Parts: sequence; structure tokens; C-alpha cells
Amino acid sequence: MPPSQATRDHVISRAHRGGCLTIPACRACNEAKGSRFLAEFLDSDYLKTKRKSENPHCWPIEALWAVAGISAIRTALNLSVSAGSAKVSDFKADHIL
Repeated sequence: MPPSQATRDHVISRAHRGGCLTIPACRACNEAKGSRFLAEFLDSDYLKTKRKSENPHCWPIEALWAVAGISAIRTALNLSVSAGSAKVSDFKADHIL
């Protein structure tokens, strides 16, 4: 994707207290996803149609699901630590990528 068309998409939107992990996305996909969770967007008619158009800039679907999982884990860890129910030292480096 040409850099002029790329945007930073928050895998878990800031509206859902995410925002610690971003990936490049075209403006159209980023705007279509909006504040939805990635799983909701991956199941959307918009993305299904776009992927059928054989767009060479589409991420592999498996990679998107992996990124969604990693981001959810990181967000849960951050929320646990900020709520005081866990300490960062409770987690080893290999628990979170």
C-alpha cells in the first residue's frame, strides 16, 4: 500500500480502552471498522466484499486474527494492572508478545 494511503488502525479502538497496538490499514478499511472490535469487522459484509476483490493490500485473515488475540491479551493485562488486581511483576515476559 502506498504510504500516502496508509493509516494507523487501533486493533482495539481507543473507545474500548485499547490503542496499545496499531497496524497499517487503508483509510477506507480504517473508517469502515471505526470503533468496532476487530472480530466484528472481520465478520462484516464490507470486509468480505473487499477481500473478494482480490485487493493485493489485504492482510492474511489468519494474521488479523492473531493480532486481535494478542491485542486482547495485552489490553486485559493493562486493565488488570491499572485496576490493582495484578502487578506487572506477576507476569513473565514470555506471557505477552
